[in-house]
Amino acid sequence: MRIAKDLDGTTATTEVQMIEFHNAVYGTNLRREDIYDLQDIWRIWGGTREDMFRKFEEFYHSPYFDRIMPVAGAQEAAEELHAHVQFTVTARPEFMLPKTYLFH
Repeated sequence: MRIAKDLDGTTATTEVQMIEFHNAVYGTNLRREDIYDLQDIWRIWGGTREDMFRKFEEFYHSPYFDRIMPVAGAQEAAEELHAHVQFTVTARPEFMLPKTYLFH
């Protein structure tokens, strides 16, 4: 059996680090409550979708990305399920895969 595994905002603290990154680099004052949809975060950040992809790449290469941590209990649950299923990571651009698989 194969299960799709969403990391961002579900099993990993991606949004916390994205907020810290964006506030530090772009001088914003975003809070967790401001993030309602990571798929359309460009609407929250401002700018275009192209700007969003550029910022994702900057975020990926920043120390903030390396600080993403699992949500409490997520790693243990995944390890328990791993004996019975295969996981597929969803919704990550290809350039993010190397670090994603280190985390995953």
